[in-house]
Amino acid sequence: MASEDQVALSAVLAEWRNWNAALRQEPRVLRRLAGFTNQSYLVGDGGVKLVVRIDATDSVLRIDRQRERQILRDIAPRPFALPVLHSGNNYLVSRYVAGAPVSRDTFGIDQSAHLLRLIHQTPTQISARMNLAAAVNDWTRSIADERIGRMAEAILARQQVDCDVTCLCHNDLSPENILVSESGPVVLDWEYAAPGDPAFDIAGHIETMSLNRDETARLLDAYGDPVVAERVPESRLLFLLITSLWWHRQDPARTRWSELEQRLR
Repeated sequence: MASEDQVALSAVLAEWRNWNAALRQEPRVLRRLAGFTNQSYLVGDGGVKLVVRIDATDSVLRIDRQRERQILRDIAPRPFALPVLHSGNNYLVSRYVAGAPVSRDTFGIDQSAHLLRLIHQTPTQISARMNLAAAVNDWTRSIADERIGRMAEAILARQQVDCDVTCLCHNDLSPENILVSESGPVVLDWEYAAPGDPAFDIAGHIETMSLNRDETARLLDAYGDPVVAERVPESRLLFLLITSLWWHRQDPARTRWSELEQRLR
């Protein structure tokens, strides 16, 4: 662990008495957890286990922490919510949930559709939609690659700009962000959540779960909104574009530019 990371973690752990977590003493770090944006650690005092997430502060990622905190409060009563115990200055403490990320074998099509509906039916006090086009334009300009710029322009032109359907969307409902626990699925990482088009949320889930054509048709049928379903194909291109722009900054080897170029033909 880098020295500056250790200093930040030590400062967070020193605030353990504020966490509302029934700890008997300052917790120790059990292990670092996987993650690409933030630093997350499993900590405990020998009895209680918690997850401490130290927030990334990179403004280029376009993460609105105040929006995220409000959405976490909004979803708290829902069965899929991660039990957040404390929100500190640039960190979150949540109860540790034992479970494994979902897979095609452990999470069926009907379960996916049901979870998506539950999220999309959850009221939120956040009213402003996430501006996906602005994110695309910002990230594309920062890369300054003509080929990527042409793809971005083509994909944005194909989106339905007059869509006025808005609901709470997670916007990154990948297998890594859904845990199968004893009490049911628990959804993690709400930092990109915002009101938006449910078609984009569904598209992202289809892409990250690698659903085939028949599975996609079954998911859309189970979700039960044919108007939303009509926008999913173009939303899948937008999701691939945004995730490739994101990975271009984090880990260029995980971008999917060639696939995206082929799917645009």
